[in-house]
Amino acid sequence: MRSQNAASPSLATNPVGSDGLLVLSGYGVRVAVERRHLVIRDGFPSERRESRLSRATCGLKRLVVLGHSGTVSLEALRWIQDVGAAFVHIDADGTVVTASTAPALNDSRLRRAQALAGLDERGYAIAKELIRIKIEGQRAVLSAIDPESHEYGAIDDALRALAEAADLDSIRLFEANAAAAYWRAWSPIEVRFARNHLPRIPAHWQRFGARGSAVTGASPRRASNPANALLNYLYAILEAETRIALLTLGLDPGMGVLHADQRGRDSLALDVMEAARPAADRMLLDLLQSRVFRAADFHEMRDGTCRLVSPMPEQVVGSADAMRREIAPVAERIASMLSGPNPTSSRARALPSPLTESNRSQGRKSVAGRPRAKISRKRVRVSQACRICGQGTSSKTVLCADCRPTQRSEAGEHYGKKALERLAERRREGKDPTKSPDALRKQGRTSTRNRLLELEWDRTHLERPDPETFVSEILPRLQGVPLRAISAATGLSLRYSSMIRRGEYVPHPRHWRSLSQSAASSLGADEV
Repeated sequence: MRSQNAASPSLATNPVGSDGLLVLSGYGVRVAVERRHLVIRDGFPSERRESRLSRATCGLKRLVVLGHSGTVSLEALRWIQDVGAAFVHIDADGTVVTASTAPALNDSRLRRAQALAGLDERGYAIAKELIRIKIEGQRAVLSAIDPESHEYGAIDDALRALAEAADLDSIRLFEANAAAAYWRAWSPIEVRFARNHLPRIPAHWQRFGARGSAVTGASPRRASNPANALLNYLYAILEAETRIALLTLGLDPGMGVLHADQRGRDSLALDVMEAARPAADRMLLDLLQSRVFRAADFHEMRDGTCRLVSPMPEQVVGSADAMRREIAPVAERIASMLSGPNPTSSRARALPSPLTESNRSQGRKSVAGRPRAKISRKRVRVSQACRICGQGTSSKTVLCADCRPTQRSEAGEHYGKKALERLAERRREGKDPTKSPDALRKQGRTSTRNRLLELEWDRTHLERPDPETFVSEILPRLQGVPLRAISAATGLSLRYSSMIRRGEYVPHPRHWRSLSQSAASSLGADEV
């Protein structure tokens, strides 16, 4: 029986996104088929979710399960395959447990060519092509990090040497040289956290740092800071999409050319995803430059490993559609090179294009050129945190409603002080802007206008009221009125408005009525 304290699941009609992506997370995830519908339950004990999907209307393309607690029935896996969707399971540490889909192509000749590629020129040509695309992509990302970086030389040298590489070992060496220079440029990039959360943040979390983890040494696995943890998660999504793309094309993800064959490793998927890694890097760069994080977005394990905390993983998985678009042309290019009679020839046997659908238009000329190093600008959409207190804000603001007035006040004091310092400096130089001919003419016109208005008021009123009346009845009500409202009501400058509100200056009686109305209006707005 269900516990009385357990929260009843909320029913969602169709949680599938517009890109066909559905992400499940939490404890006790359940995916099953009931009465021909796919029934999914996920979430945490405080908020359980339940949805029912119909075959015809769900629009499902990817079902991604995060974590390791739950069940997926065999009937559900068949249901997912029947609607043409892929199933992905990523563990809590970012490891891709499985990524499966039904193949759109089933050509044994292609798989035979793949198996022999490591023994002939095809494997060498494929490895060279993938690393060329990767290094060119890294160069494009480097231009976004620092257009004047001195690391360009090492990357350009690696590209030139790659063109003359004679074997796989040389290709790996030049790729490693380029990667070393590339990650050096990443090292000082800042990871911004809310100001109030900084005391809880380890110092090494505030920079990208080294690509290798401080926990494992040289290996980037088990990242020790948030930036690398985010990047590893993006790479996991890219790996899953690459495996799905290769399975769709009828290739074996396990038989690679650059990565050696190992039990339980998808070597070809790791090979092909090399070309799209810079796209994931650019997504991370955009994320670090545009977002402020909270301490609660990440968790440090007992061994020092950094993990993403919900809802951060679910939001990062939203980049799956962009990853799919990045890897699709690369995977089809590799399949085309495997099917061609000559690996160095630009003319390869035409294959169907189930990933990019580039062959759908009849009569379209075959494009056999090498894919460009195109870096996606699609951003990862994660929740924004207030840069002071860390509370959630909208994606367009960096401060919450509570911290915005305080920040505005601090900024006003800072820039006001700087303005006074600059004014004093200019006066010492004999360049007082308030004494210039234009300023003096403007001051004269303003003084004349104000004096005429005061004389007109004096002619229509027999006597002036006592200034103590203003001090006792109007001034106390002006304390909560913004200076701009006082300036708009009187036509006086912000400086004189400030003097009025502080009680240093009693304005002419002609302003008293408008000031009283402004105070009443401000009081009414506060009460509302």
